[in-house]
Amino acid sequence: LLGRRTDQYRCLKNGGFCLRSTCPRT
Repeated sequence: LLGRRTDQYRCLKNGGFCLRSTCPRT
């Protein structure tokens, strides 16, 4: 998984979706 820092973690913790454009929405 290619992410910045905690942006990806936040995205995965939220269920795979993030409010930013750094994490992939699954």
